[in-house]
Amino acid sequence: MRRCVLLGKRPAVRSRASFVAALCAAVFIAVVPGAGAAGGAAQSSVVGSGTGHFAETGGPFFLSVNGRGEGPLAQGKVRGSGVYVDAFEVEGPITCMRVEGNLASIKYRFKKASGPGAPPQNGGVQVYIEDNGKATGGQPVDRVATEPPQPPGAFDAAASVCTDPRLNPAWTLLESGDFSVFDAG
Repeated sequence: MRRCVLLGKRPAVRSRASFVAALCAAVFIAVVPGAGAAGGAAQSSVVGSGTGHFAETGGPFFLSVNGRGEGPLAQGKVRGSGVYVDAFEVEGPITCMRVEGNLASIKYRFKKASGPGAPPQNGGVQVYIEDNGKATGGQPVDRVATEPPQPPGAFDAAASVCTDPRLNPAWTLLESGDFSVFDAG
């Protein structure tokens, strides 16, 4: 029998091991959501920004989202600012994203939080996006909503679990901007 000089194994054993490794990788990519995303598979995404006014206080807000993927494997960044009761600016990584058709819910952690009205750094919030297409007659048609921000301990408990965006009834129409929500299904 001939032995492979580089690996010290017979060629048949080496090729069988390669086949098993390839098969395991293929099963992992097929079964684990998002595992094959880097290889070009379609991913859900939410991209865009917009401004408006908080329904509860009338204060202005700005929201910018750039995310892809779903669940706790989602990646991206969110920035927000405005005046809820007092001025704030927040920014941080997405910890969860759920896309259902033209609706998305996104959780993100406050890696940066500043201003007198800023929530605690390392806390987080869940925001919702409704993509209703391009502006009509120069008026935006997309809507957004938010839950109250949470301090770090409370946020950590469910940072990787997003609420179904179809359950959120408290939408605010954008005054400027546009969001694009893509559901990879």
